[in-house]
Amino acid sequence: MGRDKTGILFEGKPLLRHLVDRLGTEPWTLFVAGGAQDHVLPTLPDEVLVFPDPEEDQGPLAAFAGFAPKAPAFDRVLVLACDLPHFAKPHAQTLLRRSGTPIPGEGARAWVPVAAGRRQVLAGVYTPEAFAVAARLFDRGERSLQRFLDAIEFELLPQEQEKAFLNWNRPGDL
Repeated sequence: MGRDKTGILFEGKPLLRHLVDRLGTEPWTLFVAGGAQDHVLPTLPDEVLVFPDPEEDQGPLAAFAGFAPKAPAFDRVLVLACDLPHFAKPHAQTLLRRSGTPIPGEGARAWVPVAAGRRQVLAGVYTPEAFAVAARLFDRGERSLQRFLDAIEFELLPQEQEKAFLNWNRPGDL
């Protein structure tokens, strides 16, 4: 869309707030990554933790890289773009269930949904090791999420409810 999507209004509410409200903060911890230090986000519940990208305007791989230091506290992390207007808590639960439990030391892994014939990298489940790979790639100047995905081991998860994984990229999608 060529602009920050977090505050785009959908049915009178910012896209990011829609996603946070549909997911809730139980039984997981919600983090919002991205944007500059002075980035203005919609009002979020106090339980939602926010942190900026290490470098602004560098794309979503910057958010992966910025989260790398926090990732080891979790066995796996569900990453979602804010512009998934039909994604809800049951979809998150299903993805996490299908990802299984990573085996310590097995390396960088991810479980990535496939919807509309495309890998939905910004709606996937990642191990802490995957975030470490993202940080190394980012530090070397890489910005492509597809190259990041190609650098780790991943499993594709075909989706029956594809609509939940389709994001909005053009003003006409709203």
